[in-house]
Amino acid sequence: MIEDREKGDGMNHYLFYRRSHLNCYRISVAHLLLRYGHQAEHLFYNSYESSDNLYKELLEEKKGFWLLNMECLEDADLLQVGVKFTDFEGSSTSEAVRFIEMNLHDKHVVFAGLKPKYFPELHFMDGESTHYMMIEQFVNQEHAVLNDIRHVASERYDSEFVLNVVSQLEYPLFSMHVHNIEFTAESKQLFLDRAIQQIMKETGSSRLFDKAVEMVNQLPYVTTEERKDIFHTLIQLFVVLGGSRYMFSSYVNLLQVPSYVSPMLHYCSDLAEGLKNVIIKKEAQIHILKQPVQIDDLLERVAGLREYERLTLLALKKEIAQDAEASSWNKPEQLAAGPSQLRALAITSDSIAIEWEAPMLEDHVIAFEITINDMMVETRVTRYKFQNVKPDTDYRIVVRSKDIFGNVSQLQAEIEIRTEPSILGEDWALNKMVSASSVEPGFDGMTFPANHVVNGNSSTRWSSEFSEPQWLCIDLEERVAVSHVVVQWEYSFATKYEIQVSDDSETWVTISTKEKERREGEEEVEVSEEVIVCHGEGRYVRILMLERETTYGFSIWNVNVYGQKVESESLCKV
Repeated sequence: MIEDREKGDGMNHYLFYRRSHLNCYRISVAHLLLRYGHQAEHLFYNSYESSDNLYKELLEEKKGFWLLNMECLEDADLLQVGVKFTDFEGSSTSEAVRFIEMNLHDKHVVFAGLKPKYFPELHFMDGESTHYMMIEQFVNQEHAVLNDIRHVASERYDSEFVLNVVSQLEYPLFSMHVHNIEFTAESKQLFLDRAIQQIMKETGSSRLFDKAVEMVNQLPYVTTEERKDIFHTLIQLFVVLGGSRYMFSSYVNLLQVPSYVSPMLHYCSDLAEGLKNVIIKKEAQIHILKQPVQIDDLLERVAGLREYERLTLLALKKEIAQDAEASSWNKPEQLAAGPSQLRALAITSDSIAIEWEAPMLEDHVIAFEITINDMMVETRVTRYKFQNVKPDTDYRIVVRSKDIFGNVSQLQAEIEIRTEPSILGEDWALNKMVSASSVEPGFDGMTFPANHVVNGNSSTRWSSEFSEPQWLCIDLEERVAVSHVVVQWEYSFATKYEIQVSDDSETWVTISTKEKERREGEEEVEVSEEVIVCHGEGRYVRILMLERETTYGFSIWNVNVYGQKVESESLCKV
């Protein structure tokens, strides 16, 4: 019997919401369970979507992921752990008002079925379908606050409007009570038994990926409309693969199984998420920028996901289902091949860029461990840039390969490098006071405050709310004649921004305006550094971010400000 861990390593809520393939009702349920501190991952036991089901519903029937028939978070499982439901049985507006007010007063969650056609945020849905949203607040004859987690995030509406919309569907209302949930040993074992049955039924994803490859190969030869349809279908597939594999990895993380299994699922989720992002960008390049259709990178990524899905299913059958046929498979216990041809691409006074060669898919290499003197970092691509290194200093860099099973290569590549002497001088921004227009809320112990951009640590960052414009202001504490500003952007960079200076943080003078070209399908881990030559004097430096690359906010790892202190003029003459 596989036992349950007392406590797993914890689910990254940010990744869960970002990658979730659940429809609005199911993701709302998951949100409620997580918000009230319940270990909802136990209910993800059947989140591993079958490749046959994905082939049939997504690739043949061309469904959107929100219409996928899935078993995860079904009402029967919720009832099993103590969730209580109460249906509205009335037929009038006054009864509906009493039902809503009473349940909200008792701290129950109220769901209402509404037609999407009445909500501009839901314009892409079938306007006559039923879309369930939570009623978070309700004041009769005043307002109601609705939330579906994905598209309508705690938006305020007129309460009479909401009641009128609900009445058109004959009041599809129900309440949910999630406070007294308990995951007993019996329910956990029941869920595990069902998870094992699901794994044993899974035959693999050969047909699914054969069809995906066929669709990618058609892209250069079909009409514009047919190409859009292929892109849409592939995006649905990789949304579901990314979400379901991440959710199931969170469940597996609760089980007493070898530690390599959950990360394998997580990596499959990462690959699917990467494919989705590349397809979205490739569609924009083709249809908006009129670039030619290039598919080699897509085929390579699909081949990688196919292979890792195969290996992951073997690991699940062996370690969780304890399948007799899979028992003959053993994961490699060592990684023979290592990186080679390590070389420096660029060396400055405060940065080192390196690149190397390594066999990837054939040796199941998914990452690299890089040691620079006494510090170690990890990356998934065959290049890396160290920021904020010391000028005129010797560094020894060692790179080792890491495979999907967690093995690190004994063979390594190494190089010794000396950084250039500093030519820019003192960084006036280092450890100074910083303010920002907004800060993205933290999650899972991670925070993104503005002072991260001046703490000298290239592994921490500031991130804004998901809107534009935004700004970041640094108090240099001295009046400085600014000559250079260095900005290290995270993946969510600004495509248009201004560098400004001020003496009082109220009146600003723009000393540089920058526009950055949109990237062509780079990895999300990339750090993009820009050195801006500019000339202006002031105590305060502000980065005014006007337009963004992604739908997320703006995000910056580091900001450096260089120049010369402006000596104050004497107030009296002798």
